[in-house]
Amino acid sequence: MTQAQNHIVPPGSKVLVTGANGYIASHIIKVLLDLGYLVQGTVRTPMPWLTEYFEKRYGSGRFELIVVSDFQQSDAFDESVKGVSGVIHVVCFLYTRLFCQKYELTFDIPRLKAYLLALLRNPWKAQQPTL
Repeated sequence: MTQAQNHIVPPGSKVLVTGANGYIASHIIKVLLDLGYLVQGTVRTPMPWLTEYFEKRYGSGRFELIVVSDFQQSDAFDESVKGVSGVIHVVCFLYTRLFCQKYELTFDIPRLKAYLLALLRNPWKAQQPTL
């Protein structure tokens, strides 16, 4: 088990991890749960298998998924940031500008804007670490 010492967000607090079903995010979630944090993850579509996996390993009530299907809405993440003490923003698309132009895609600015607006509307107070 990983040890947590002198963290601004103390173990037992709730932390939001975006893109919870991704490879990197799922490993971050595991480390957070090992450290004693409660974890809330966002996904685009329901993924009951992910909740089942973490509940079997860490028990009920330690991990929760929130489905955010429409990232384009400015209030898309308001519910997911309520009550959290920290956010680890992992989800991203690795598109290059040329790839986006070729396939007529836009960069992921609306999603990032929605996260930032949700954080501004729902501020939290970080606790100072004990030295």
